[in-house]
Amino acid sequence: MKNQYFGDKNDFYKYDLALNMTEACGLRTFTFLVMLTPDDGRGDGSLTSYDCGARSAKLHQFLQDCVQNGRRRVEELTGFLDLQQISHTTFLGDVSAAVRPEYFASIGCDKLQSALVFLDPDNGLEVKSTRRGNLHKFVRYDEVRSLYERMGDDSLLMVYQHIPRIERIRFFSLIAQRLHERVDPLGCACYSPDNQVAFFFITKDQGQKKCVREVLPAYAARVGAAHCVVDLL
Repeated sequence: MKNQYFGDKNDFYKYDLALNMTEACGLRTFTFLVMLTPDDGRGDGSLTSYDCGARSAKLHQFLQDCVQNGRRRVEELTGFLDLQQISHTTFLGDVSAAVRPEYFASIGCDKLQSALVFLDPDNGLEVKSTRRGNLHKFVRYDEVRSLYERMGDDSLLMVYQHIPRIERIRFFSLIAQRLHERVDPLGCACYSPDNQVAFFFITKDQGQKKCVREVLPAYAARVGAAHCVVDLL
């Protein structure tokens, strides 16, 4: 995640989805794990003109105000969450290889109970080309597994994923297979709003697996998502 992305179309999609799932699945809090990296001066994050559609009008207005008034910083989201009286915790920090263990160690188990735990890296889950020099852009499978093992049974783990230029359903299935092999979750579902980004939901409880199976397709149908794939595991 970069501050230059804040308030763009994908930000609107992901925050609306995360907050909707937090409420619909009866979770007490939203735990936002921002894997913040420096702005790079590129054009990413320029898609700031978008319609509200069937998503939250309050969130849409808030993000548009941030963009128009030069407040494109991810910590601005806490103001919206406070205003809406949504219980939340946000972790911001350096995720470079040298200090990365400290970032994940700072996430206490109490913040992973009855929570929608959202991991937001620049690119998504690690790939074959992930090395120390570009690790800051990815989250490793062992880091996902550590969070999964520590989170409460009724919590949901949500992971941002950029989609490469390959066939979508095959890519989603490949990620699910890797999660099965390296994390071993009870359930995994995928949601893609626009065929460019996706969000994986990982569950460890039958009740929450059932909730995701019911709520996610209904949400996708309401907002007109490009893909919603449940029961990948």
